[in-house]
Amino acid sequence: MKRCSFFLALSLFFLWSLQLGAAPVSISTDGGFALNAPDQLSKLRFSRTLSKFEKRFYTLIGYQPSSLLPILVVLHDGRTDQLSEPQLSLDDMEGDIVRIQIDLPGSRILTPENSRILARALLLREYYAGKAPPPGSSILEFPLWLLHGLGRACNPDARFANIPTSFLQGGVPPTVADLLVEKEPDDSQESVLAVYDAMSAALLNAGLQGKGGGESFRKWIGHFDAHSPPQKIESWPTDWPMQTVERRWLLNMAGMSGRGASATELLGVDETMTRYDALIQDIPTTDHSLALLKKAKGSEFIIQQLSDRLAALHLEANPLTLPLIDDTIKLCSKIKHFSTKKIADQERELSSLRQATLNRSHSISSYLDWYEAARLPIRSGLFDVLLATPDSSERKGPIGRAIDAVEQRGW
Repeated sequence: MKRCSFFLALSLFFLWSLQLGAAPVSISTDGGFALNAPDQLSKLRFSRTLSKFEKRFYTLIGYQPSSLLPILVVLHDGRTDQLSEPQLSLDDMEGDIVRIQIDLPGSRILTPENSRILARALLLREYYAGKAPPPGSSILEFPLWLLHGLGRACNPDARFANIPTSFLQGGVPPTVADLLVEKEPDDSQESVLAVYDAMSAALLNAGLQGKGGGESFRKWIGHFDAHSPPQKIESWPTDWPMQTVERRWLLNMAGMSGRGASATELLGVDETMTRYDALIQDIPTTDHSLALLKKAKGSEFIIQQLSDRLAALHLEANPLTLPLIDDTIKLCSKIKHFSTKKIADQERELSSLRQATLNRSHSISSYLDWYEAARLPIRSGLFDVLLATPDSSERKGPIGRAIDAVEQRGW
């Protein structure tokens, strides 16, 4: 009977989503999200992003994918809709089943603010477990540090944040108690917000790494009970020992800090190329072609996202790969003004530059390997036979014999 009611609710969900006037929704890999996008290309692109987000959520927290009603994510078209910030709403459907909906502006799907609202929606989905709260009741609130930390930890596009680690040089270390009451940074303070998100994510990981950390976390979130008073989530899981978690948190942040407060570690050539290739492979066209993307609906949005992610990669890319990344960003900025043929020509040039960069990198690596081998303080023994001087018998002429005679007389 329960299974039948779920399928009834799911059918009503799909019928309701069709009333939005967009194409049918697409379900993420583990069923946590249902995406309604203004065009097919955006749907393909963002459904993969949402699948990565929910995968990280389940892996980190330990919840299991279930048959609960998916969260409806409506991606609005920035050119026609005036939605300025993400919104979350809960509604009850027929059969007292809760439906969670997120409306996202069409600019970027995974800004820090959007990541927080996605994380909150997934927590609410697990908390209500499909049961609709009474009409007029408030939506459960979660601590700010949790939403910031979970949003960053699950965001596949989260950028590097340099956490201050003055405590490693004798400064006063931060405390969990201070972070729990710290004021939430404004979204306009990007650098401050990135540090706060990264510190919160490190704290969340520190708590979950402890013995029974995931189980204690899920117990802390709990489940909705219509017959009990509304639950209030405390600022800290009561079963997490704060001092122990704090020590682990400081170690996590020290490991994330790199070589120092002002240091930025660059990627190797191979790792940079792997990330570059992953961005190109996200282009939802045949052979991931930008030339084909130019004619597709919603192409401007996808190209802008690609350009933003390439710019982020540029900050930590190996210097040898920078010409390739810069030329790709330049092509993204000119696609609107280039013909399809010229874009295809530029893509072939980028492909040649990519291969030339790899060849140059391998040549440099080979030279450095030879150089290191030549500087070894000991011999391998493989060439001793060739280096050895063969023995030869002494041969003396008249001068040699005369000198020997003088030496014998003692002069």
